[in-house]
Amino acid sequence: IEPPRGLIFTLRPPFAGQPPKLMPLEGTGGLFRGPTKHTSDMHAFFPMVPTGDIRTWYLAIANQRFQRGPNVQYDTESIIYKWTAGSVNPGCVKPDFDCGALQEIQRLPTYGACDFESFTVGDVSYMALASATDEVLSHQPVRIYSLNMSVAATGKGYFLSLHHLIQIPEARSITPFYINGDVYLAVAQWRGSGALGHDAHSPIYRWDPSGLDGRGNFTLLQTLATSGARRWRHLAVRHASDGVPIHTRHYLAVANHYSNSV
Repeated sequence: IEPPRGLIFTLRPPFAGQPPKLMPLEGTGGLFRGPTKHTSDMHAFFPMVPTGDIRTWYLAIANQRFQRGPNVQYDTESIIYKWTAGSVNPGCVKPDFDCGALQEIQRLPTYGACDFESFTVGDVSYMALASATDEVLSHQPVRIYSLNMSVAATGKGYFLSLHHLIQIPEARSITPFYINGDVYLAVAQWRGSGALGHDAHSPIYRWDPSGLDGRGNFTLLQTLATSGARRWRHLAVRHASDGVPIHTRHYLAVANHYSNSV
């Protein structure tokens, strides 16, 4: 049985009186194969690149499980792709498309992967991964990976390397955000410490540049009561007086699955 395919679209600009339209990329650039049978998240990101080549972007595929039913397997692989622009796609003949292709550069062993999110600290790029399952008493830490851009350029070695772990029971998603130059991470904790309880205290972390012998890591800042938290969102609202900005207020919103509340 052929595995499912993921599809990449491009936005065709207005042409000959026709409105803009989403079109699948031609040839191999539009389709990529892989164990995406139960993909829970796709995250496109532009890491900090020393050369400033903004055409190089990446796609992280979080595969939560491999099979449904009584024999569910959460022990699977998540995949990182690199977009290579230009003439690598022989099937692309239309000049108004970016004739490139997604090329697999790394497979990560994951268990119940739910959400990839990228963030930067200074000129260093990182990736965070949240994982959760339906297994009783499952504990899957949040994984923080560092990105090696020299590997992305040469293809030798690992693009993502494990930087450190955040030990919590399980998380459905993570949300990095920035306030006054500091990096924070809001974790939507899916379950608590009990067997089936989803009432938990979702943690907020702040990046400590002095942690891990100067390599930096997230340290706990605060916890907030949630009930089956699925997603945090960060909002920054700039307040002004007579049209002159005076300050910015930051807000966090959380969606709770079991209390039907935000």
